[in-house]
Amino acid sequence: MDRRTFNRGIAATVGLAALPIHAGQNEGNPMTGKTLIEEGFEDKIPDLHTYQATYAASAAKAHGGKQSLRVNVAPGKSTGGAYFRLDGLVRPGMDYEFSAWVFVEEGVTARLYMSASDGTRRHTKNQASGGPKAGKWMHLSGTLRRKEIRDTDRDFMMAMVASGVCWFDDVLLREVHLPPPPIEAYPSVVK
Repeated sequence: MDRRTFNRGIAATVGLAALPIHAGQNEGNPMTGKTLIEEGFEDKIPDLHTYQATYAASAAKAHGGKQSLRVNVAPGKSTGGAYFRLDGLVRPGMDYEFSAWVFVEEGVTARLYMSASDGTRRHTKNQASGGPKAGKWMHLSGTLRRKEIRDTDRDFMMAMVASGVCWFDDVLLREVHLPPPPIEAYPSVVK
């Protein structure tokens, strides 16, 4: 390694080390925007759309409070879920972050995803799934980038789907400002 390259590396490292660090604080963070849904299922359960499932508040398991949302897949069905209708909340030109805590039993998988209709059929926009941690709360999270939202998209939903009985809690949807993905950012860093 040539001495100038080494010195530039040291200067960059020292420069980065001098930047302020704000651990766990969202206030003033340009990456965090407006919260659209923050649901812990503690009070009145929201009116959710369902598909091959029923739902109810449950005090049997809770992640961040006294109760959660229990989703029961209909008998004879392999999957089912409850869905937040996002009419008027999701709009083009914005990035979104969505997350939920989920508790599943052995052999049950869960998915959290965003979908939209193009007028003909529904499309999954992005998803988070899990299931290997049966018997424990696990955090599912994903993002929906502005580039993934088409002008023809409408009737957005956030789905909480499972292959059996499961509990969802602390559901969050918020507008965020995401940095470009590495594949887009890398060419400008190299220049």
